[in-house]
Amino acid sequence: DKRKVTQLLKDYQDLSTFCPERKQVSKQVPESFVLLSEIAEATGGVIDSTWNRMFREHEEQIEYIHISDQYTGPKPPQEEQQSTSKPPEVKKVLIFSYKVGNKGATTVSDMENMMQLIKFVLYVADKVRKVKLSKECKAKSDKNRAKAMEYYEKLVHAQRQEASQQRKEEKRRQEKERLMAEEDPEKARKLEIQNQKKEAKRNHPKMKMMKVKAM
Repeated sequence: DKRKVTQLLKDYQDLSTFCPERKQVSKQVPESFVLLSEIAEATGGVIDSTWNRMFREHEEQIEYIHISDQYTGPKPPQEEQQSTSKPPEVKKVLIFSYKVGNKGATTVSDMENMMQLIKFVLYVADKVRKVKLSKECKAKSDKNRAKAMEYYEKLVHAQRQEASQQRKEEKRRQEKERLMAEEDPEKARKLEIQNQKKEAKRNHPKMKMMKVKAM
């Protein structure tokens, strides 16, 4: 339903990356349901009259259906996102979330409805397996995935640079503390000279020489 979709977009990276726009499933489906779709052609190859009927007859039981080939699970906490060392592993999934019974009370009718919903899972799995994209849609899909991978690679690179800078700053701090703790004035003077040389070397990276032979 619409409230659940808002939460799913917030919690799952594949949905927020590839399917940020909300659409109506179809005119034959209750308005309480919304559609998140990356490529309309793929969605059209799966959603049919059986879907429409199941959504009408089981509006209260169907919470959401999540079909993805870029599933990475729930988003990690912010601090873990900032310390990632590689792009997340993606999986192909079919996730069906159903509500069974009413506040823990399950009737025979509820179980009969659930049997229909379980059969629907198998039906959808078979439909998804048979979906074939046109060359244009396949190219669009590949482009979307390449952009997502480029984003993760840039993120990892930036995080590695930040970690490297933090290590350098920590090393400088330790060198300064060592200098401040040195009681022997002569040793302190030598340490300060060493630190100054290191700092100058850091600020003036080594230049590479290029020799060009005359023709």
